[in-house]
Order: sequence, then C-alpha cells, then structure tokens
Amino acid sequence: MAVDRWALHGIETLRTPGLRELFVVLSAWWLKSAGMLAVAAGADLLARSRLPRATLAGAAAVALGSLCADLLKDATGRHRPPQAEALVHLPHSAAFPSGHATTAFAAAIAIGLVRQRLLAPLVLLAAAIGFSRLYLGVHWPSDVLAGAILGAALGWLVAWALGRLAPGPARAPRDRGSPRRRSISLNEWTSWR
Repeated sequence: MAVDRWALHGIETLRTPGLRELFVVLSAWWLKSAGMLAVAAGADLLARSRLPRATLAGAAAVALGSLCADLLKDATGRHRPPQAEALVHLPHSAAFPSGHATTAFAAAIAIGLVRQRLLAPLVLLAAAIGFSRLYLGVHWPSDVLAGAILGAALGWLVAWALGRLAPGPARAPRDRGSPRRRSISLNEWTSWR
C-alpha cells in the first residue's frame, strides 16, 4: 500500500489544468466499451466479413471483463483513494480491480487479436484509459495494474474461444509449382550422421 500511495502522489505532481478534461473524456464509460466496439464494427465492415468476429470478440470481452471485475470488487471491498486526492467524484464501488482497466484491456486484446492491425492502437487506448483513472485519483496504481493484467488475459481467452468456436477463413492453398517440403523422420536424420 505504501508503494501505491507513493506512485499516486507522483502522478498527482503531473496534474495540469488543461489535462483534466482530456482524462475525464478518457475515463468516460462509453469509450472503454461502446467506443471500442464501434472501432471493431468498422473493422468488420471494412473486412466485409460475414461474421462480425471483432465485434463479437469485443462484446464478449467487455461483458466478461465487467462481470469478473464486479465479482472481484465485491470479494475484496478495497477502499478507493481519499476523496481529497480525486479530481472527480469517487464511485461508490470498491477499488480493486479497476473495472475501466479490466474492460478496456479485455476489449483491446480480444479485438486486436481478431483484427491485428488494431492491436497496438487499442492497447495504447486501453493504457490511456487506465492511466486516466490514476490521473483523476479514483484508483490506486495496483488496481489499474491488476485490471490490465486480468483484462488482457480475458481478452486473449475470448479471442482464443472465438477462434475455436468460429474459425476464421481457411488459408490460401499452396502454390502447386513451389517445391514441397518433406518431413524427415528421426531414423532418417540419425542415419545421415
């Protein structure tokens, strides 16, 4: 807890008047869910896929992340930082783990694994959302770190499950003109020595 207090105090020293509004927007509920799902839907439309895989992955990840974060919050009951340190009103829910970080990272990883060009930008957005919770003083750093780790694991799990339940398009067939590699058995390899 001492490390949390020290890190949160360090983040408070970064506060400037113009950045508060930016971090309030980054902390908005709709950005971590509806915003990321809109990006996923746009990517699905551009890919002209029959099955909106990125949107499905993102929606499942947000739902699973939100459920897991809420269950852990109820189980831990950790208090948030003091209201005097917060730039906005403190939510009434427990602090651990950060629900924003959990759902943002879950959606970012799930969508990014389905549409790989989106992975880096969405992970950066998820990191900015997580940092916004620290900047505004409504979470301890360990809440956000735990939420990010949990969310990333859940996002990976959702993308993996979606790949198992609804596999993507088959790979293109091999060019018949290219030489085919032949695998070598252990006996053949040892006989060459």
